[in-house]
Amino acid sequence: MVSRCTLPTIHGDFELRVFGNEREGGRPWVACSSGDLRGVRGALVRVHDACLTSEVLGSTRCDCAQQLRTAQAMIAARGGVLIYSPQEGRGIG
Repeated sequence: MVSRCTLPTIHGDFELRVFGNEREGGRPWVACSSGDLRGVRGALVRVHDACLTSEVLGSTRCDCAQQLRTAQAMIAARGGVLIYSPQEGRGIG
């Protein structure tokens, strides 16, 4: 783990952990968790591929940004982990 912090979002606070990555150009993987997950079975988990055009630039060619926001809201409400991959997903945005 490279770094960690509490990340305030519109859905509430998440515990953010950043992990180093020797592959994929050294771009880090990020895990955002909500709730006390120790000993929890069946926690929500979303692995989400980065999508610059949708999530940052607002492209409407894909629904990546909406998928990300929906996952954040569900995880904030019920507890779980969002794993954010630096890999560009489908490349259609």
